[in-house]
Amino acid sequence: MSPPLDITDFTLIHAAWAGGWQWQGVSEALLATGATVSAPDLPGHGADTTPVSDISLQAYVDSLSRHLDTKSRKTILVAHSFGGVVASQLAEARPDKVGAIVYLCAFMLPNGASFLSATESVTDSAVLNNLVFSADGSTVTIKPDALHDALAHDVPAEALAGAQPHLVPEPTRPLGEPVSLSIENYGNIPRYYVECTEDRAIPLAAQRAMYAAQVVEHVYSLKASHMPMFSDPGGVVGVLKDIAGREYVRGATAEASALWKSAFNAGDAAAATAMYEEDAIMKAMPFGEFRGHEQIGNFWSDLIGKGLSDVAYFNTRIDVLNASSARLTSQWRMNAAQGVITNEYWVLQPDGTMRLRTDVFEAQ
Repeated sequence: MSPPLDITDFTLIHAAWAGGWQWQGVSEALLATGATVSAPDLPGHGADTTPVSDISLQAYVDSLSRHLDTKSRKTILVAHSFGGVVASQLAEARPDKVGAIVYLCAFMLPNGASFLSATESVTDSAVLNNLVFSADGSTVTIKPDALHDALAHDVPAEALAGAQPHLVPEPTRPLGEPVSLSIENYGNIPRYYVECTEDRAIPLAAQRAMYAAQVVEHVYSLKASHMPMFSDPGGVVGVLKDIAGREYVRGATAEASALWKSAFNAGDAAAATAMYEEDAIMKAMPFGEFRGHEQIGNFWSDLIGKGLSDVAYFNTRIDVLNASSARLTSQWRMNAAQGVITNEYWVLQPDGTMRLRTDVFEAQ
């Protein structure tokens, strides 16, 4: 089944020179699925008239933080190009508001790096090789005759020409400011990368070097230019729907695991057993292998009857395998035992909940 998208919130972060308008086609398609979507303008972009002198990376983050603070649930950040730098710093500032980050041919930088430092060694970018700085160096633009080839060679030139009047000079100050990221905040948020194989602005090798240097949940590939929201909006939406499904599975698995622990600690073997699929397999070392509800239920009833309780997990990891399943591993302890879970394989059910198909653990 497909997870319900009406519980998913997306915040779309635009690229340099652009504005929230660049996401119109993607936004409309996501809204049609029932998702909640916003595409705010960064300061000095789109309809925002903040003067260049007041714009910094922190100003971008502060603006988006105020936007996220209006939301009642976590959002999936979808960042394009330089928007990736903003998304990373935003996630660091508001980790409680960010469920995941999607880098769409975007800059995914390590702690301490900036856009300028990350692009020093990139010599084959059709954007970087065609920049024009203002006389005072406060803004930068792209040579007009290079725009189509550099950004969106796979869309009709007249389509890009229609967007060109909406482009603004890009403030240079944020481009040189480094990100400050921690393992505790940014590092705990699931991250996805969407590479665009025909990108002439951020060449594919540069994209791959960035995501190879960090932990990512999954990498998607689109045969598109640097502007896939124009040339392949359906592909972008398909990726985002899959990511929403994966993140739904992550949350539902965590919730189901918590329900199992609550049932066991309440001494309710029947409720604990109900968290398994009817034909589930449980391998409990050194006790043996148990199949189906009857055998699994008898095992848990026996343990509860012997006084085992107060189960707790620690060092838990949920690996989302796809939009319908996840694997949980953890260490556990009870009042009279401890051990390791090596494979809890959870599967999405037609009612949107998760159930255990395979449970492999060891008591030490």
